[in-house]
Amino acid sequence: SSLLSQALIALFVFFPYLILRPLFPTTRLSYTNNSDKSAKYRSEERKGFYMTGTQMIKYFYIWGKHVMGFGHLYLFFLGEIG
Repeated sequence: SSLLSQALIALFVFFPYLILRPLFPTTRLSYTNNSDKSAKYRSEERKGFYMTGTQMIKYFYIWGKHVMGFGHLYLFFLGEIG
């Protein structure tokens, strides 16, 4: 493979996540956890339950993004598929 084709593959592997993603708004779970409004709707004894659920969602999201989003792009980049 030529250097140009390798550069194009690398560009299309990382382009969607590094260039396009910042153009879309994000919602952070920590915003609701740290706001004064959240204390009004969440009791202190349920805070641990909420924090555990929030952490599980974060880990699942990261796993899903890398396995389902990046995974096939990594395999293509390494020459395992395509």
